[in-house]
Amino acid sequence: MAQHFKYSLGTYREVGKVKCPFCGKREFVRLIETDTRRILDGYGRCDRDTCPSRGQSSSGVVYPGKDIDTSKFAVIEQKTVDPVYYDRQTVSNYTLYKYNNGLSRFLQPKFKKSVLTKVFKDYCIGSIDGGIIFWQVDEQYRIHRGKIMWYNPDGHRTKIQNPDGSQRGKIKMMWQYLRRDRDVEPEMCYFGQHLISLYPDKPVALVESEKTAVIASLVMPDFNWIATLSINNFQSHRLGFLKGFGNYVIVFPDRDGFNMWKDKTAAIQKLMPDLKIGINDFILQYGCGKEDLADVFLKYV
Repeated sequence: MAQHFKYSLGTYREVGKVKCPFCGKREFVRLIETDTRRILDGYGRCDRDTCPSRGQSSSGVVYPGKDIDTSKFAVIEQKTVDPVYYDRQTVSNYTLYKYNNGLSRFLQPKFKKSVLTKVFKDYCIGSIDGGIIFWQVDEQYRIHRGKIMWYNPDGHRTKIQNPDGSQRGKIKMMWQYLRRDRDVEPEMCYFGQHLISLYPDKPVALVESEKTAVIASLVMPDFNWIATLSINNFQSHRLGFLKGFGNYVIVFPDRDGFNMWKDKTAAIQKLMPDLKIGINDFILQYGCGKEDLADVFLKYV
């Protein structure tokens, strides 16, 4: 019988990341009460190795009733550090191995190599250690971050078992491989954000995951497919790069996020009245069961 834990770290989908009560950086993953799924503010783990909270317990997780009361802990003031963007040569070095990962190998038999090569070039797809690199490039072609994800031969994410029996996808960031100072990492931007400068005449289609954006680009190339990176990152303050964008923005939610994104789309319409944005129910019309958008798009190959 699996051991029952009272608390567990929430997934990014559930809790996102908030400002850490110890170091002030937006790198804090909050705990969730296992039975009620209630999010506990002030308790969890900071993903920064140098955060003072990492020494509060052997696991680096601050639990209620066990460790320091974070509600009484003054946030440490951090000096402002100018972000250091990745240089294009670094990105180019890894694009040489764009097919050396599970997702690329899964897609190769399904699409013409010329089509796959073009999409991979547009998105600056790379490989490292058997994983695919999704570079985050903004509309000014500044390279913010590199996110590495691993996929099985069937095209689905490689999973890691958590101590509480739950599973999470295997993810690393390029700063870890390149031994960069994490504090100089620029803030994340959407995956594919630069496409509005590369193809300004195409309408934008917003999806949740990088994999979905790549597959959708292969199947429906008449859109600039841009990924928000998580269900919670679809927010008005992250859409500033679309200010003055004259074409349409169509939102394609996954099934489990449809109602949330529908409500957010309506709110964004009010906050950004000049943005021509609308929801699309493609997943409800053509998906079934637990299929995500990427699975549905692959039916048309």
